[in-house]
Amino acid sequence: RICSKSCTKDYGVFSVIVDSYSNPKITRIVPRNMFYPVPNVDSCMVKLDIDKSKYDIKDREKFESFIKTCFLMRRKKLSNNLEKVVLLKKSEIEEKLQQLGFNEGIRAEELTTQQFITIFDYMYINKYLKNS
Repeated sequence: RICSKSCTKDYGVFSVIVDSYSNPKITRIVPRNMFYPVPNVDSCMVKLDIDKSKYDIKDREKFESFIKTCFLMRRKKLSNNLEKVVLLKKSEIEEKLQQLGFNEGIRAEELTTQQFITIFDYMYINKYLKNS
């Protein structure tokens, strides 16, 4: 999940937050038979090259909360989840997403970290986020 990319089943909050701080990379696969008792899955070693300047995020704490909300109900449209943290109606959220170049029916699992930051920055800068 640490190294997962968008549009995969393992992609989620953890993937986006780790990517926002670092450049994760799988360095070695560790077969299940290397452990006792033998687990049902293989393992891997992951290298995280920390790079806090990788993305320009205005408010990291609010960004992380924003990401958690975006993935709250994974199979729902992003606009449904954003209603919980944005001071706009669902139709207005969908309109803003379209203005930013996104399909109104997009789901969180389809967005890259940079796309999340684009949406977050827009909502943050325009003071559409609750408790901003």
